[in-house]
Amino acid sequence: MDIEFTCTIHNLRFGMDRNKDFDQSQMKCPSCLLGRLNHENKLLKDAVHHRDMLLEVIDLKKLIQPGAES
Repeated sequence: MDIEFTCTIHNLRFGMDRNKDFDQSQMKCPSCLLGRLNHENKLLKDAVHHRDMLLEVIDLKKLIQPGAES
């Protein structure tokens, strides 16, 4: 490997071959990236759930006729 990195959080060592277009400052630990991806997926899942709940409320409101009291 031309370029080697060590993640101080996971004590994980990883590397890659040098590429002239590669920006070393963009290199991230695969385990850190996986944790971040899982967190982002959970946030997305929660947002989709909230959106679906709001859409159900809007659809329910359309079923109730204005002025019709029980």
